Amino acid sequence: MYIRNAFAAGVLASNIAALVSPAGAQAYFQNEPSHPPITIYLQASDARFDAYLYVKKYISTDDKQDISDELFYIPLANSKGREKEFADWRRKFNLIVSAATLSESVQLRISRVKDEFSRADSASECWTEDYKKERRITITIIGSASETVMENEYKVASKLFLADPGNFRCTYKTAKP
Repeated sequence: MYIRNAFAAGVLASNIAALVSPAGAQAYFQNEPSHPPITIYLQASDARFDAYLYVKKYISTDDKQDISDELFYIPLANSKGREKEFADWRRKFNLIVSAATLSESVQLRISRVKDEFSRADSASECWTEDYKKERRITITIIGSASETVMENEYKVASKLFLADPGNFRCTYKTAKP
């Protein structure tokens, strides 16, 4: 069990490094002449590895990228029965959830992103649920409702997580004039 979690941690850590590379920031806005500063949140919940990945990036107007926060969380495995119980629960309700997602520190981060999205004048959010691989990937952008920017973001995440970019569902919020 420990080896599997260590492997998952290594894979996700390398994905974080690729996500926050400076070259990636240039690609986000290649079709956008000028843009306000934006904040990008990537959240991935993986029930198979009982893990939660959270990355917060801030990109300013000069395409300078600053990593504000990141978290990779795997809860301690207290018993084999706990994983069986979660697996039964996920199958019964067709949900992607793990003990990591239910932890207090993770719930606090999830609620902050939801709150920031609800208060934003301009924002977008895309998510995909892969029941076969038991994971959910959510990308939230605060400060931009550009479909092009979001499409670039979820295509990058799709490559990193081997997900189908055509399966992302999106919500866009723009300020009303």
